[in-house]
Amino acid sequence: MDAIDQVWQRIEAGLRLHASSTGPQLAPGASERAIEQLEGVLEVTLPEDFRASYRLHDGGFTMQLVTDMEILPLEDIAKTWRILEELPHDDEWARQPPHYFTEEVVRSGWKTGPIQPVWWHRRWVPFGSDSAGNLTCLDLAPALDGTMGQIIDWDHECGPSRMLFPDFGHFLAALADQVERGTNK
Repeated sequence: MDAIDQVWQRIEAGLRLHASSTGPQLAPGASERAIEQLEGVLEVTLPEDFRASYRLHDGGFTMQLVTDMEILPLEDIAKTWRILEELPHDDEWARQPPHYFTEEVVRSGWKTGPIQPVWWHRRWVPFGSDSAGNLTCLDLAPALDGTMGQIIDWDHECGPSRMLFPDFGHFLAALADQVERGTNK
């Protein structure tokens, strides 16, 4: 059994223990074909930990990150990504540095982590969304000192803000910890 299967066993056991019968239910897994279709739309190869997780559950659950984030099904990832792909075409907007990369914020001591200083990058995969339009993204184009597949926070008003996890497996482990404590929504 691989690490993703093991962490999902922890999540599922925690949900059985702490969730009410009227609480959210995990979505069934996505097919390999659906994952490949998303890769075709995004023109990326998704990391195996992400693919393995989506084969088990195609989004549909919530996790407390910066805010409560709904983990999106593959179809909604593609829709959100397509919308965001229009952003760089607004030259006035795209020429401005993202908020957390401005000189003032950097001087204040804010640490974004190893993220490219752009408003949006086409190799960011938005898999989590809150009610305000903020996103959690799989970063497949990290800055030089970053890690392929790191998880980043993206604010709808400020752009990328910080790295949250080094990879999707660490993200899922944090979800498992929340569920086991009964603190996940």
